[in-house]
Order: sequence, then structure tokens, then C-alpha cells
Amino acid sequence: MAIAAVMLITAETEADARGRNGYTDANDVKRIEVEAGGGFIRGNRYMDNPSKIGMLLFLEVRNNFPGTPFDISLQGSLGSFSRKNSEVRVNFNGGMAFFADYNWRFSRKVAPFLGLGAGFYCVETASLEAAEDGNMVMNRLPETVFVINPRFGLELFEHLRITLEYRWMKNPYSFLGLNVGFAFGGGRK
Repeated sequence: MAIAAVMLITAETEADARGRNGYTDANDVKRIEVEAGGGFIRGNRYMDNPSKIGMLLFLEVRNNFPGTPFDISLQGSLGSFSRKNSEVRVNFNGGMAFFADYNWRFSRKVAPFLGLGAGFYCVETASLEAAEDGNMVMNRLPETVFVINPRFGLELFEHLRITLEYRWMKNPYSFLGLNVGFAFGGGRK
């Protein structure tokens, strides 16, 4: 209900913004765009062990629906973070997620968006452990996990995108991310 109310309220504001800026249709956008970017991630606290700041890289192919505020996309990403109080590292060795976004295209300068994604990640937990002979060995635990990914962001000047997201997975792997990407293609027709 809250999302529907926000959409109705902003629809009128969007129409007013189009009239002031001289656009006939703010949603008259090019269909395909490709976004490349990266950002910082911070994992959940797990077993009283907070995470250090990690990195994420991604490539996203987006299909805008001209004449509507909606788009869908497919994103591939990889990254990692480590834990502060141990030698544990969480590696995202590849993942794919499907997204659907709603865009408020008020002007060519600023366009907020809200989206939801779902997909899978190949995750590996790596840690240094002492072997029976006293040497240190790398213990790796690979796993494939399901991810739900809500996100909110701003598209600036029709190409620069700043996104705040939360990737919800099994507790040791979930993280909050702040990403910056550049979209090639897209923009107004």
C-alpha cells in the first residue's frame, strides 16, 4: 500500500516536472543499456565477528521499457570481504541476479529508482587453520546460495548510477553495499 501511495503521489509530480522541463514523455528512453561498476560492501556481523570493508565488481545489462517507468536487468558480480577477528575471508566467486526497477525520471539530471532482485551466488569461505603437523593450511568451503537483493539509488545525468543495496543470503554471507556504475547506452531518445 505504501509503495502504491508513493507511486501515485510521484506520478503527479513527475507530470508537473515534465511540463516545466519541456519533455513530452520523461519515460521515452532508449531500450538497452549496459552498466559497469563497483563498490564497497560490508558483511553482517556473524558469531560476534564483524566484517571489514570489502569490494564488489559488477556488469549489468538493462532493458528499459520505453513509455513506462520500469526496467528489467541481469547482473553478474563478484567480490569479497573478510572478518575482523579471524582469518576468515568470504569470496563471491560469481553470481547472477535478475532485477526489476521502478524509475522516477523527474529530469535529465536526477532520477531516483527502487528495485528488487533475486538470483544465486557461488560463495567460498576461506580460512587459515593449523594442520596436525603445525603448518598453516587454507581451508575452503564452497557453496551456492540464493540471494534476495532490494536496492535504491539515483541515476545522475542519465548515465552515472549510485546504488545502496542489501544482499540477503545465509547469515554469514549477507552484506550491505554502496556502488557506483556508469551506464553505456540508455538515456532519453
